[in-house]
Amino acid sequence: MVEPADLRLYMLPSDTGACRFYRSALPAWTLADAGADAMLCQHERFQIEPDVLADPSRLVVIQRAIKPRYQQAMRKFNAEGRPWVYDFDDDFWALDDSNPASAFYKNPITRGILDWMVENATVVTVSTEPLAATVRAMFPEVTVYVVPNALHLSAIAPNPVDDRPHTVLWRGSQTHIRDVQIIRYALKKLDRMGVRIVFAGADYRKELGVPKAVLLDDLLLRHEDERWRTEAKAHRKGGRIQLSPDVYLEAIRHVVKPTIALGPLVDTRFNESKSAIAAIEAHATGAVPICSDVPAFSTYLRGLNAGFLVRNNEHDWWNAIRDVLDMTDAERQTIVDRGASVAEMTSTTSLIPTYTRAYGAASEGS
Repeated sequence: MVEPADLRLYMLPSDTGACRFYRSALPAWTLADAGADAMLCQHERFQIEPDVLADPSRLVVIQRAIKPRYQQAMRKFNAEGRPWVYDFDDDFWALDDSNPASAFYKNPITRGILDWMVENATVVTVSTEPLAATVRAMFPEVTVYVVPNALHLSAIAPNPVDDRPHTVLWRGSQTHIRDVQIIRYALKKLDRMGVRIVFAGADYRKELGVPKAVLLDDLLLRHEDERWRTEAKAHRKGGRIQLSPDVYLEAIRHVVKPTIALGPLVDTRFNESKSAIAAIEAHATGAVPICSDVPAFSTYLRGLNAGFLVRNNEHDWWNAIRDVLDMTDAERQTIVDRGASVAEMTSTTSLIPTYTRAYGAASEGS
């Protein structure tokens, strides 16, 4: 049986964002702590270093890479009989036209590389069971392992419940325009009531009609603590602030201090493959997650008394938010404590056997 100490890994992400953090960095750091020889690519252009290329005993875990140069490198690996892992966390075959990434992934060249990477990897790792089912249905010969998204134990440190006014947080990218429409009615009521709303990532204030909502970027730039102003200025790119995910979580905890975190998702095939990471982040910072009752969240939250699952009805969303606003500190503390326990039980430390099984299978050529 393969143990963490038997693994020699090279985690190759495709960007510097959240996918790198959850799919490459956290597994590498967690396994290294458990005794594995796990390296995280530091190359600025995400290329495999020469010493790794020259070392066939090191397993390359390549994350979400869809460029010709990666395909060429993996063709060489296959010709040499060298195993490798392909990892991704979205159903790229189910993107609809409202998603800004749709045109890219529907391009025949992109699709051809994606399909080749999936079909030719020794092992494929994905983030959820529905995504694994999609891969198995499309590529029956492929060996697929589910490696969930999770947080390191050190990131799970909820704020006290009784030291902050209500703040409602939504976090996400420009790909969620359909999803956020679900909460428009509720957010407009909150905005009129004067409850603070914070958007981390995309700015949907105009689309949702919430002029008093604030952006995480602005909170950082105007923060009384010089540390956060410096962080914001140092990571401003193209008019937006792009914090590393670990610093982002710290900013949510210390700058935003959310009491409620919203996870609206339209029930689509693409969203079916999503993970519950928004709810896990809420648990890590002490917010009560209120999420759509879709597979992405229901498998994590159902029956735990650690948040709320809501039908995608605008009035149900408002009712759930109002219920949390009306809770006593003690009632909310119970949910926050339960959420922290759930996040700890599903942390990256708990996934060490999962990582070891998947990467061990690849190392052995399964």
